[in-house]
Amino acid sequence: MAFNGSEGASIGIDPAAAMTSAYRNTGWNTINSVFFGKDILNQILQQGGDRDPTMGIRFYFALNDKGEMTLVAAGASANQNDQLPGDGYTIADFGSPCPGAGCPTTTSPLGEVVSDTETRK
Repeated sequence: MAFNGSEGASIGIDPAAAMTSAYRNTGWNTINSVFFGKDILNQILQQGGDRDPTMGIRFYFALNDKGEMTLVAAGASANQNDQLPGDGYTIADFGSPCPGAGCPTTTSPLGEVVSDTETRK
């Protein structure tokens, strides 16, 4: 089945909060989320042009050089293949993790509360 760009769906805050809470409660990893700015996401979404348009972004769970969980983001074309740098495409890493600089500064039902004055790990 080919990607058409409509994959995924919106969900309500209650199921989203339940899923993120269940993940945090597993103790599998200390990283709760990774923030990517709109510039890199738009760059990935806009690559390919008419030749091989990007239908969406695939996020891979990964470990950085410090052994911390992160995400690697790659565009995916209609044929479900990753768009890779060797073919002239951009992939992304170096999002801001939470705990860390990528945390919300106000209460969010999707993650832990971290204030600007709290020491971040």
